[in-house]
Amino acid sequence: MYKRVCTLKDSSRRVQYNDITDTRSILQPFIMLYHNEPMIVVEKANELISNIKSKPLTRPLHRRFDLILLVLLLCYHFIEIPRSTNNGFKSEKVSVCKTMDFIFPWKSDLNFKSYIGAHKDFVGREWMTEDIAYELLHTDRRGLLVAAELGFGKSALISHIACSHDKILSAYPIYEKTVGIHMCRYDSNLTLSPGIFVRNMAGKLAEQFPELGNILNTENMASKYLTNSQCIQDPNGCFDHTILYPLQKSKSNQNIIIMIIDALDECIDIGPRNIFTLLNQKIHLLPPNIKFLFTSRNISSIRVNLPPGISLYQTPLFWEKSLGDIKKYISQRLKNNFVNEQYQSLLSSSNLDETLEKLADLVDGNFLVLTHAFDFWVRVGNINAFPS
Repeated sequence: MYKRVCTLKDSSRRVQYNDITDTRSILQPFIMLYHNEPMIVVEKANELISNIKSKPLTRPLHRRFDLILLVLLLCYHFIEIPRSTNNGFKSEKVSVCKTMDFIFPWKSDLNFKSYIGAHKDFVGREWMTEDIAYELLHTDRRGLLVAAELGFGKSALISHIACSHDKILSAYPIYEKTVGIHMCRYDSNLTLSPGIFVRNMAGKLAEQFPELGNILNTENMASKYLTNSQCIQDPNGCFDHTILYPLQKSKSNQNIIIMIIDALDECIDIGPRNIFTLLNQKIHLLPPNIKFLFTSRNISSIRVNLPPGISLYQTPLFWEKSLGDIKKYISQRLKNNFVNEQYQSLLSSSNLDETLEKLADLVDGNFLVLTHAFDFWVRVGNINAFPS
């Protein structure tokens, strides 16, 4: 593109100033839309320049035409394109949540944006994210499983980690190293497909490691798996040819990266050929810097069959910490003056700490139950009543 701009100076046919303005207005949104696909942008710029040069001249060339195009080119390279840092990673716009979204070297099959954005007003769990960050980033573990009952807030925890772009948050160290998030949903066949998972994981790794992307583009077998339905039909072979073998050939850096998989228990509902089984067979073959964070219901079929190197997250202070989170949640809800007036009348004859412990015991540390029970208690005016 730079060469095309420079050759305009030697052209016998010049362009009008209005054409310059039109070119800039067309290119700017095009650059934003295709910032990860430079060749498409260059082709579009070449097409616009060719069209302008073919127009008859009706007024002298504005002397800034070449400069404007050159500035647009520089802006494209230094502002819109995610730049590589010294450690080989591509920097990202930190104002967005981590997802499985990517458009190069191919487009992701699922990005999970709607699932991640569904959880709001996350409260507590700083103690847990601090523990998880330490285990993943400062030990030789391959990964962790957070196992808890329905309603604990496992998916909310993952969504919180995915959006913890603020460096002051305890989950930021996990966020910083996370490259992709997969969420299994029992009512969505695509989220349960091992082949879709492998394609997405390969795409996110290729996005992070350009050398890996080059290998995928040049290896015939990898291309066959990625360009047709072979990944869906043979996810194990797809994993080998698009992730395992290319990683063995590449010289990618050894900095820790994290893949997150939420609701692993829902992945196994489709039968023996599932994401959990696939990872059980493959994780120990991956480079040790690729780590995993799983969540699941606390069921034995997951807990006792973890892949090699994956540990169950445990803490002796679980109940004590959960109680503190429940108190924090209720305190935040009471900041609303209308709710506060109603709820204080319920607590007026009781010790607040004792009441909070009673509430925590009633919901058994279950945030999903707590959110429904809180509104019910305020509505009926009796904390001894319990919603059905």
